Amino acid sequence: MKLLKESIIYLSKMGYITLQVPSYVITDDDNIPKDQIKEFPDEWFMFADNAKGPALGKESGFMFLTEKGWKENKDNIKKAFEQSPNPRGTWEDFEEHSKKHFKQMKILLDKRIKYFQKKLKQAEFAKIKLENGE
Repeated sequence: MKLLKESIIYLSKMGYITLQVPSYVITDDDNIPKDQIKEFPDEWFMFADNAKGPALGKESGFMFLTEKGWKENKDNIKKAFEQSPNPRGTWEDFEEHSKKHFKQMKILLDKRIKYFQKKLKQAEFAKIKLENGE
């Protein structure tokens, strides 16, 4: 995924405690100097809604770091956060936030999996009824 080089640390640099990444994805049509663009692995990012969890299919959400993206960029994020002129907490607060964020995303995703499993069973039952002429 092509992003501005500082996208991952941008909000941390401003002192925010968040794993959100500004999601302005670079296209070939953009007139941004190449030295300001970096290609990042797609697996470092996920789109998510804080209320529903990771986006599925065509759902949208805000772009966040995945656990892998967090681990790969943690040192740079820490450095940017600690150099912020106006941090909104401590680095320990940031680490605690990241743990809670990933735990919450897993809980929400598990709930959605159970919901869709239930819907699949209902669909399979409806299909059997249809095939049996009921």
